[in-house]
Amino acid sequence: MKRLTEIAKAVVGVLTAAFIAGCSGGGGSGGSAGSSAGGGGGTPGCPTDFTDCSGTCANLNNDAANCGACGTACAAGQSCVAGACALVCAGGTEECNGACVNTKNDPANCGSCGAGCEAGQVCNAGACGLACGSGTVDCDGSCVNLSSDPKNCNACGTACAQGEVCDNGNCALACGGETVECNGGCVDVYNDPSNCGICGSSCLTGEICDNGQCVLSCVGGTTICNGVCKDLTSDPANCGSCGAACGAGEVCDNGNCALSCGGGTTDCGGSCKDLTSDPANCGLCNLACGQGETCTNGNCVLACGGGATLCNGACKDLFNDPTNCGQCGTTCPMGQVCAQGACALTCVGGTTNCSGSCKNLANDVANCGTCGVACPAGNVCTNGACAVQCGPGTQNCSGSCKNINNDPSSCGACGTVCAPGQVCTNGACALTCAGGTTKCGNSCVNLQSDPANCGVCGTVCNAATQYCKAGVCTNAGGACTPNVVFTDTFGSNQGWVQNPVQVTNEWAIGASAVSPAGTGSCVGFADPAADHTQGADNGVLATGLATNINVSVAHAFYYEESPVINVAAGTQKVTLSFWRWLVTDYDPFLVYRVEVYNGVAWQVVFSGYPNGVNDTAWSKITYDITQYANPAMKVRFGYSTSGPGAYTCGGMNIDDVNVVTCN
Repeated sequence: MKRLTEIAKAVVGVLTAAFIAGCSGGGGSGGSAGSSAGGGGGTPGCPTDFTDCSGTCANLNNDAANCGACGTACAAGQSCVAGACALVCAGGTEECNGACVNTKNDPANCGSCGAGCEAGQVCNAGACGLACGSGTVDCDGSCVNLSSDPKNCNACGTACAQGEVCDNGNCALACGGETVECNGGCVDVYNDPSNCGICGSSCLTGEICDNGQCVLSCVGGTTICNGVCKDLTSDPANCGSCGAACGAGEVCDNGNCALSCGGGTTDCGGSCKDLTSDPANCGLCNLACGQGETCTNGNCVLACGGGATLCNGACKDLFNDPTNCGQCGTTCPMGQVCAQGACALTCVGGTTNCSGSCKNLANDVANCGTCGVACPAGNVCTNGACAVQCGPGTQNCSGSCKNINNDPSSCGACGTVCAPGQVCTNGACALTCAGGTTKCGNSCVNLQSDPANCGVCGTVCNAATQYCKAGVCTNAGGACTPNVVFTDTFGSNQGWVQNPVQVTNEWAIGASAVSPAGTGSCVGFADPAADHTQGADNGVLATGLATNINVSVAHAFYYEESPVINVAAGTQKVTLSFWRWLVTDYDPFLVYRVEVYNGVAWQVVFSGYPNGVNDTAWSKITYDITQYANPAMKVRFGYSTSGPGAYTCGGMNIDDVNVVTCN
């Protein structure tokens, strides 16, 4: 159609020139027609095939303003062809059902109008195929050149603006280099088979554009011979070279004329063909494979390009296809991709593959910043770094979470330590008394037995004649003679029992030994290497004997109870004393008690160390237990723990227990 349009335009130009020449000769003696018209003085006559349309000579066969009849004008974009208005297609396109299309890349009109490609195929150089040819890309079934197509400039669907061209993949107002503008695209007319020599001049299928001229392009090892591609290895008319014909009865075998075919080839009409691989003679002579197929082992199979492999009738990329990874039929598990022919985990959303699991290194406490880097207990991972996380009401004090409202080691502020005997209350250090004692001045005393604070703080008994009994200064009635009713150096067990029965690292009697290093406030402090008793027994009653106390599990009080100590009711005075070496966390993490059985129930004599204790020497502890005197009296020591939150410490060590009466 394009070439017919150009010829029509050329004819119009020639006829128009002839008409002008005829009219200019009307005033002279150039011709009878001109002379007749000139003599008459009216409008000059029109040449053959032209019609006078209101004083203008028009060819009704091709004049777009007078198409078929004077005054009948064609619409914009149409031309007058044979006296009828018709669509005019340019730029290598042609009219198909009222639209201009490029049959070289239109999948609905591939090669000719209405010749549609099958689903999954593209139109490349006017032929349907599985893939686009060199230099073109599949854009919705059309093979286009992204470097020059103004509707798909650099990427499918990227159209240049009105008036712009696509030059080397960039929309521009003009073409650069040696390219020229053809229908909005910048093309090299010296090499472009769609615009060879001039815009719109397309080479035929099988031709290439060489220096602006369409020439035959031979593929598959063939050679052009007199304008036809020939296989010089098997063509008996061109055996070895163009025009070298074999004699009668000979065949062309590998470029040489011979009487028969060798090397597993077969004589097919005088040509030696390999029926196992020749797509024109696949399995049998003259049995040609279809377009897009190759001959493999004498069978026509789909030909896969671009490194793809045929898997169950479909071309698959074994390097990237998760359903055919590395080999046909190998499917990658859910969540994995196929990379370089191997299934691999793919992590998204900022995560990283850590030993087969996707982890967020920014907040994963087990993989903080780097795979395998775990944060310590109580820490969180923030922005890839481990940091202490303190719960409500606590704050970070040098890597430990402290409640500055009640922590005696950080009272009111980190590092503010309360004095021994004080507790932290509402962020302020204050003395607190437990175990039945009362605060008197800066000391905790037992108002029931303290002769300096008998019954009431400040009430002092006469030291020479009185003692404090049940909170009342009582006359001694003469000299008090002490009497040791119970003593134990723990050289052996004299009848102490566990209540309840415990498993390990609880109350036990045995040789004193230094405990391992502790944690928290107990760092640097340990159980004694030797007992207090002067002698060789070295025995003590202790929690966590020769080791640290067990704080792995929270539990209520565990006790060690003495045997019965027979003390008559109404005894003038009864005193409990023992020597203590204690390394412990503070109440409520570790709580210690001293209790006495009054014949009816256990009575708490002392409970808790609100600030913790870190003894470095043996110290004597004494309690007045007169009010609990009875024939079935017993003494017991107990402790409880809140569990894993407590510091690991040596614990309680007790030696030389004495119960003394005075009558």
